[in-house]
Amino acid sequence: MMLSLLNTVAMFLAGTYTVRGISARLTVSALDLSGGIRENWLPRMSVLLILITCTICGITISICRRRLFQGLKNLSHADRRTHQHIYRSLTAQALLPLACISASTLWLLDITGIVQSRTLQSAVYTVRIGVQLLLLCLFAPITSEYRELGAPGWSCDADLMKRSKTVPTNVHSLRPADIDIVASIGDSLTAGNGAGAEKGDALAIAIQYRGLTWSVGGDKSLDEHISVANILKKFNPNVFGYSIRTGSANVWETAHLNAGVPGAHSGDVKGQAEDLVRRMKEHPEIDYLNHWKLVHIFVGANDICSWCYRGVDEDGDHYRENIRKGVKYMQENMPRTIVVLSKMVDMSLLRRIDRAHEFCNRVHEFECNCEGNKTVTDETLSGICHSYMDKMREMQESGEFDTTDDFTLIIEPYLSMAEDIGRNPDGTPNMDFWAPDCFHFRAYGHAIVAKNLWKNMMQPVGGQSAANLTDDGEPPLCPDESCPFIRTTKNSDDCKPYIQ
Repeated sequence: MMLSLLNTVAMFLAGTYTVRGISARLTVSALDLSGGIRENWLPRMSVLLILITCTICGITISICRRRLFQGLKNLSHADRRTHQHIYRSLTAQALLPLACISASTLWLLDITGIVQSRTLQSAVYTVRIGVQLLLLCLFAPITSEYRELGAPGWSCDADLMKRSKTVPTNVHSLRPADIDIVASIGDSLTAGNGAGAEKGDALAIAIQYRGLTWSVGGDKSLDEHISVANILKKFNPNVFGYSIRTGSANVWETAHLNAGVPGAHSGDVKGQAEDLVRRMKEHPEIDYLNHWKLVHIFVGANDICSWCYRGVDEDGDHYRENIRKGVKYMQENMPRTIVVLSKMVDMSLLRRIDRAHEFCNRVHEFECNCEGNKTVTDETLSGICHSYMDKMREMQESGEFDTTDDFTLIIEPYLSMAEDIGRNPDGTPNMDFWAPDCFHFRAYGHAIVAKNLWKNMMQPVGGQSAANLTDDGEPPLCPDESCPFIRTTKNSDDCKPYIQ
């Protein structure tokens, strides 16, 4: 980095910079700074700006590195061992100066007109987004404080909280308290990326806060944080498999049965299902054949983000088939299981945040190409999302996964039916819901989504309600006294045959 800065200073002061050509006798002037400053003010200012840019990048990297080390010192030894993402980010910083040098070179070539191409301009634009994120990291506080949403003192009628008198043999007779094992499959939303991030702390997007995820996050208690796992712990304190704290999917001490991997597409569902089967079979506390399991799946955002470039490979039919393969594998290899699949969210809703926050708009152009692609209209983006949703409904209605008494698939439509993002009382987007990248959920968002997922699980199939992403103050829904089970296609049609 220092050599790069010294070289840039030398270029500015010496007044000429040449590049040796193919022949030893041939010298091509890439940037001629000979003559006075007035005659060559643009090239000279370009070099000077490169010097300033590299200096700012160096200072930013230094401060971010120091702040990360400070955060690391506050962790226990066990947590330091599991915070692999922090060590990776520190290692990656060695590459950042090289990236800054490369970016400066590209910028120089573009602004001086030596090389002009659309690809080069796109590269310069991408780097500009990266610099914005670095500057955001520079001024953001690194802290563990974030807004929470719990359900203090929540409970249901004592009879509804009990386990079945005998262990059910039919998946359509499952009370919430009968669930012994919870697990999840998905992408960075399931992994909890950025869930514990303070406002503006863009570095925390890389951290997987698995203990805060809406499906199987087990940090804290239900009084402090709503998640499906924390609700189930009220019914069965011995439920097993929920994730805690932070860490990647391969760190058992924290991930447990949360198999979600950042960047995962629908094509990764089967691989994660295989991983869950292996984990469950190998763990001594899991009675694989007799314990009842609840597996949550949420995937598809990354499919949508690349759909406008990959075309038919990311259409609704491929999405359905990818998920079907994963669910089919569980049906054949995971006994006593209920799979709960959350439908896709309409990603055109994110553009309502983009319009209110320019930074979100810039980040989405970089993070989710198709959502940030302005040539893709809101109607087109919404249409592909709803085509995914329709394919999910077809899979449930096919009856393929209702052929045995110990396995079923339930598709919950709460997110797909959502008509708006979370709002403040004044109508502005509630940014407490979102992580600093305006894409992932923060802890508060996970809690609201968890309450809506649980509500759908307690409602009869076909009668589920849309998600209200603005907290309405209502407590989690209790099971129906007339049908106190996790609702499935069959017990929704007629519950009486399944009441013991």
